[in-house]
Amino acid sequence: MNIIENQHLWFDNALSYRARVEKNSLCDMIRHIYDNISALGLEITDSVVVSVFEEIKEPNQTILGVEIIVPVNKPFESNCHYVFKPHFKLENAVLLKYCGKASGFPEISARLREYVMDKHYSPLSDVYFSIKQIDGNDVVANAYLGINGNLL
Repeated sequence: MNIIENQHLWFDNALSYRARVEKNSLCDMIRHIYDNISALGLEITDSVVVSVFEEIKEPNQTILGVEIIVPVNKPFESNCHYVFKPHFKLENAVLLKYCGKASGFPEISARLREYVMDKHYSPLSDVYFSIKQIDGNDVVANAYLGINGNLL
């Protein structure tokens, strides 16, 4: 596991969407966003970012609670479906490059958290996956976990 420290992820003008999705359908949801964002009069300007904030295991499926952050070309008005964020900024993060199934995000998050704890760092954020490529259910992504830069 090759982790790179002191990384950052930031952009202006983002659409934030929270949802629950079946674990194996996460890539389908991201592709749907790429294919349909123009219906809102918006264009995607950078990699879509995904954070998994809950995992619900049922006997026949696993449901993920996710936040999908889409960097867009201009401000817009929030509504009951999605929220405008003027800035997304994650500094002093550890980064892990990931190639595999999007369904592996919870395990990668656990690895990053373990690394941070082993180094005696203090995590400050959730793990954010910046999606670089999607092919079927396979993704190439950078996983970021923000840490406290004030280590005393």
